[in-house]
Amino acid sequence: MKNLYLLALQANFIEQISGLENLAGLNELYLQQNAITKIEGLSTLTELTTLDIAYNKLTEVTGLASQRDTLEELWLNWNQIGDFEETMAELQKFHKLKTVYIADNPMVKGHSSYLEVVKSKLPRVEQIDGYMLKQLFNFKG
Repeated sequence: MKNLYLLALQANFIEQISGLENLAGLNELYLQQNAITKIEGLSTLTELTTLDIAYNKLTEVTGLASQRDTLEELWLNWNQIGDFEETMAELQKFHKLKTVYIADNPMVKGHSSYLEVVKSKLPRVEQIDGYMLKQLFNFKG
């Protein structure tokens, strides 16, 4: 299955990411609604453009170094990620990231202007938590 393009493993009680080493051509990976606590086992997925790992038990965003030049869409909402600055520093390393979902993590609770802060720290991003930034901030062009 080395030519597999999309893999959807939602709601499967997965606790650890493993067994994907031979899927080097994978572009889209959907792992939402599992019990994953750590992003790992993705180093060979150098073509990955979409990762949906929402509704898991992540506490930080690490383990995606191999995807910094390819990942365009990252869904992290409804996890347990607590450190806003650390998360922004990690997401700034992604060169093609256009869509990010981070809502409903402890790091944004009580942070009333987090959309503006994310927009300033990730200027290439076009969509945050479902909000198209051109519309939200009335951009022209």
